[in-house]
Amino acid sequence: MDILSMLNVSNCNSTFFDSSIDKVRYIWNEHNSHSIYQEWESKTLYGLCLTTSLILSHWFYNNIINSPKSSKSKDEWNIPKIVSFINSSAASKALLKNLGSQQRPPSHQLRRRLTSIGRFAARSETNNNPSVITFFVGLANRRGTCELSVKEFEDLWKSRVMKRHERFRSCISADNDRFFQYTTNEINDYIKEVTHPTTHHTKFQKHLEKLVAKRINVYENLWDAQICTGKLGSSGAIPAEVMPQIDNDEVYDKETIAVFRVHHSVGDGVSMSVALGDVSDEADELHEAIEEQVRKRKMNHAKKTFLQKLNLFVKMCFFYVVGGVVALSLQFYRMATCANPFDRIMERSETPEGERSVTWKHISSVDDMKCVAKSIGKHVTINDVMVSCVTRAIARQLKQHHDKKVEDRGNFRSTLPDTVNVCIPVHLTGGVILPGQSIGNKVGAFVTKVPACCGTTDNGISPSRRRLLKVSAALKEGKRTPAPLIAYSLAKLFSDVTPKPMAQFALRHGNANSVAVISNVHGFPFRVHWNNRPVLFLSAFLPLPPGIPIGIVVQSYDGNMSFTVNADKRAVPDADCFAGWVMEEYERLRKEAGI
Repeated sequence: MDILSMLNVSNCNSTFFDSSIDKVRYIWNEHNSHSIYQEWESKTLYGLCLTTSLILSHWFYNNIINSPKSSKSKDEWNIPKIVSFINSSAASKALLKNLGSQQRPPSHQLRRRLTSIGRFAARSETNNNPSVITFFVGLANRRGTCELSVKEFEDLWKSRVMKRHERFRSCISADNDRFFQYTTNEINDYIKEVTHPTTHHTKFQKHLEKLVAKRINVYENLWDAQICTGKLGSSGAIPAEVMPQIDNDEVYDKETIAVFRVHHSVGDGVSMSVALGDVSDEADELHEAIEEQVRKRKMNHAKKTFLQKLNLFVKMCFFYVVGGVVALSLQFYRMATCANPFDRIMERSETPEGERSVTWKHISSVDDMKCVAKSIGKHVTINDVMVSCVTRAIARQLKQHHDKKVEDRGNFRSTLPDTVNVCIPVHLTGGVILPGQSIGNKVGAFVTKVPACCGTTDNGISPSRRRLLKVSAALKEGKRTPAPLIAYSLAKLFSDVTPKPMAQFALRHGNANSVAVISNVHGFPFRVHWNNRPVLFLSAFLPLPPGIPIGIVVQSYDGNMSFTVNADKRAVPDADCFAGWVMEEYERLRKEAGI
């Protein structure tokens, strides 16, 4: 199995297009890669172009228009004559003198342009919905060795991540929010040591609920981190299922938890995964494996005949034209016909707006979930299974709110929706950062309608199986259209052209009243290490967009599947209960698969 197949444990995001279209995306992304913008370069280029235009215009007039062709000798067309004109031209001398007098700006004035999606994230966030990606890493410290200190962690992150990805040493320019600029912050301004939580799970969970709802001042810094060390398993951050096997000598006795908050303008979830890969001891191995697979794909593409390339071009035209019309039609239809059932619940809730309910759970091994998926249907994927389980949990959460209203109001009549809309983010380069590219935001999304209630067993098909098959069909419908690329392009448009209130309006109403965002992040297929310390667990929380009350991240790492819940507390009062419903639904599917 190649490295890209190992990374793409779920093909919801990775098989959005076929392998041929992946090449087109690669070329397109390379063409749109972000360059460094400098005032010095633009002035120099302008001056050189103007000088060249004057020289060529004068030479063309004297040698072509004003002189008969027959009277020209060969020496009149040579380079020395042009050089002589350059030396004698007063205009060119003045311009070249002006260019020579310009000094290159100091390095702190060097600015890199934000990606359009990154700027859109910065402009569309609100006080209660910050565009901040929160994630934590759990490491184990071997008995008898030094624990991971703050100084060691600072040196590690600075040398392996900040040196390679300059966005981690930048902030958004206060003069022009289209650009990053370097900051004068030291590494210790970003990272601080905190007290290790001792109450299993609860204290750390409460701490995370505050962090995911806290904004970052993007004009000072774009990320921060907290680190703490204590007894292995004391914080509850690392699930018991992924704990190392402790022998009689207690090989590992302490854990180090590093919690990061990174603004979405720096990069998306895949970019954060890349940064964590770069800080690991296995970074070179991961990079070389991806580059090797990219080389193989390029070679396969080069072997295609002219007719095969022409056929690909025709398919692309059909895909974008017809698929684009279908995608936009479905989006407007869902915006007009579907409502978010949580809206009324949150409006009448007594819980203050902005409070969060979070949790994280290990659910299964990757191999077991693949077996469950294939036992239900040949084309069912891991992502289909998780979306189906989350859909069931959403239905049970709505029913809980409904039953509470009935209990409080007596004769309360209401009906639960048969379907709800969910938003599925899609990474446009297949869940990896291509060679030669830095971290950024290459993410689109599509909205699809999934079943909330599936009734009882019918014709031998259980509700769980029927729900999964319907979810799988709904996700395939979204993947057959260029909806993610359209969403990406529209976000760029609102970011670059429209004022800030319009960007916020677009994000709030462009989700077609979705009740949840369900993202799939491909982790590393094997266990990585930081300075020879094993990373036992990785977990990320999705920043809630305005108007969507539930955010789910499904992630794989070291052959295990886990997921996180970040929800508005008015919609999901108890994230642990919600996660329990997800796991109960998966257990039903597992039993049906006979695993």
